[in-house]
Parts: sequence; structure tokens; C-alpha cells
Amino acid sequence: MVKQVYLLTGRPGTGKTSLIKQAIAGMRGKAGGFYTEEIRGQGVRYGFRLVTLDGQSAILAHIDIHSPYR
Repeated sequence: MVKQVYLLTGRPGTGKTSLIKQAIAGMRGKAGGFYTEEIRGQGVRYGFRLVTLDGQSAILAHIDIHSPYR
């Protein structure tokens, strides 16, 4: 059986995460994967959080993480 894979791309602020959350909420059956959310405070973006479809999360990027990778 071939598994289907969907990739959603677009410019910032176009509603990609909102669309994914709506699609997941309306699903019957199993799905796997992740989406990213901005970490914001006082109108400033501080980083990104990775959220798996089974509810786990981790910091993907943050201004307080010092690394040579950007």
C-alpha cells in the first residue's frame, strides 16, 4: 500500500497552520506528521515550536538558543 504524503507551503501569515489544524480536527482515521507554530510575545516572533499530530511539542528555533545554525 502506498502512503499519501501532503506538503503545505506558502508565505508567512497565509493560514497554513490554521488549515492543518482544521483538517486534523475533521479527520476520521490515522494521520502522522507535524506542523510548526510561531512563538510570539508582545508582537515579536521569538521562534518556532514543532507540534506533532499526536500532541507532542518541542522548540525548533528560538532567539535564546545560541547556535551557528540559522
